[in-house]
Amino acid sequence: MNRGLGHAFLKHVQRCPVLLLVLDGQQNMAAQLCHLQQELRLYDEQLLASVRLIVANKMDTVEGEQSDRKGEESDKKREESDREREWSSRKGEESGVDMKSFEEDLRSLEETSGLPVIPISALQHWNIQPLRGAIFRIFQQLH
Repeated sequence: MNRGLGHAFLKHVQRCPVLLLVLDGQQNMAAQLCHLQQELRLYDEQLLASVRLIVANKMDTVEGEQSDRKGEESDKKREESDREREWSSRKGEESGVDMKSFEEDLRSLEETSGLPVIPISALQHWNIQPLRGAIFRIFQQLH
């Protein structure tokens, strides 16, 4: 299969106090999460305790945005709780994606993992500021 994370990488990861799992928003995120958790569990079950946040990437493609960078400006003003308001306002846009189903998938990931899920677009720089804030708060809690 040649699809594992690799022992060299996992050995390095053991030294990290915090892990973020980055999922591809264009694929089945629940399956990706299960796969990553299984990889960590098989290598060292204690690694699962280091996972603190799930990042759902490529949201620009899920939401049907092309090259618009609306989200970048609003990142500075928006906190995690505001993301639902933005999703709701985009439901009417023609993206070819059932936004209600998408939102349910993210909520389901949060419920099943017990971890916060932050959707982003690394390409469009969308929702990066809330991600930075979440990472900052995680490290504050460690110290």
